[in-house]
Amino acid sequence: MATSIKLIRRYVWLVETIRRAGRITIDEINSKWGRNSTLNDNHESEIPGRTFHRHREAIADIFGVDIVCDRRCRNEYYIENPEVLEEDSFTANLFNRLAVDNRLMDNEDLAERVIDEPQAGGTSYIPLVINALQLQVKLSLVYRSQFSGKTCHHMAAPQFLKKNKQRWYMVSRLESGGVVPLALDRIVSAVLTDDRFEFDTDIDPADYFSDVVGVNLDSDYGVERVLVKVNAPQCNYLEQLPLHHTQKVVDATDEFTIYEYRLCAEYEFQHELMRMGESIEVLEPVWLRHQIRTFAEKIVSSHQ
Repeated sequence: MATSIKLIRRYVWLVETIRRAGRITIDEINSKWGRNSTLNDNHESEIPGRTFHRHREAIADIFGVDIVCDRRCRNEYYIENPEVLEEDSFTANLFNRLAVDNRLMDNEDLAERVIDEPQAGGTSYIPLVINALQLQVKLSLVYRSQFSGKTCHHMAAPQFLKKNKQRWYMVSRLESGGVVPLALDRIVSAVLTDDRFEFDTDIDPADYFSDVVGVNLDSDYGVERVLVKVNAPQCNYLEQLPLHHTQKVVDATDEFTIYEYRLCAEYEFQHELMRMGESIEVLEPVWLRHQIRTFAEKIVSSHQ
């Protein structure tokens, strides 16, 4: 295992050990470290004191996790800000993925029983895109169209990265002036250029797709009120995983729940509704109700 990867995995192990314990002494940490045969391949009986504190500093720098010592209570160590590992952020997701990988490295039989969802390709371009964002230089890339399969060249000024349904998108302003999400798995090739650009001040990454459920911004749709009736028990699923951040309950009984949304009801949202099949009924707007009915009728007619 490469030294840098090994170190990262050690950091993750240390954080996970302290997080699971809640509060733990250095002797208790060393006892667990001595029994770790996967990461502790040098069979160390303990983590040297200076190494332990360097690990704490590195963990704070990389993951933003602060490991502190309570000298009033047995010199116990604990995580001062555990909430950072629960956030929906790239760093938190990366940490939790590595924590799972550490567990699976210890048990190959268990690894066969943990099935991850496949992810679209193109992730190898993430470091390149981040480099372009950091330097604020354009990317010269060849892109393959999802629909025609044809390739074309773009000079792209990336604005931000977004992950949606296991696929990474680079939201970029192209030489044509338009802003589009480019799926990384459809990039054939890409290189950094010396052509600098300034970030668009009217593009807020946190808010850019707030009116849709995915990454499709269609000017044919405006933000409007949508009412959807969802039968039990499907509404339990939506309570845990809302279709959109504007979702709220306007009526509820033991048999159904009516949800309100304020969004652009474009095709990605329509497809999310269709996924729930007979469990849902669109109440408003009328045009969307008719649209979903038309989809359903076409599905039935195509199988007759």
